[in-house]
Amino acid sequence: MKASTYMLDHYGKLSGKTVTAVVHDDGSDFGEILYGLKFNDGTILWFLRDAEGNGGGYGAIDECE
Repeated sequence: MKASTYMLDHYGKLSGKTVTAVVHDDGSDFGEILYGLKFNDGTILWFLRDAEGNGGGYGAIDECE
């Protein structure tokens, strides 16, 4: 899978959802406070440096059940 296809599929999980809040965590997971967007179904898009928390530009998606 090409990187661009992967990212389109990854962020495509957010299609049709509505942002309801801007959220933050307490900083315990990565040693610094993280910010994100909470959606109407409880999903949160966390703004990270990358999937592992390094480098630039990755949004991690936590889907609620």
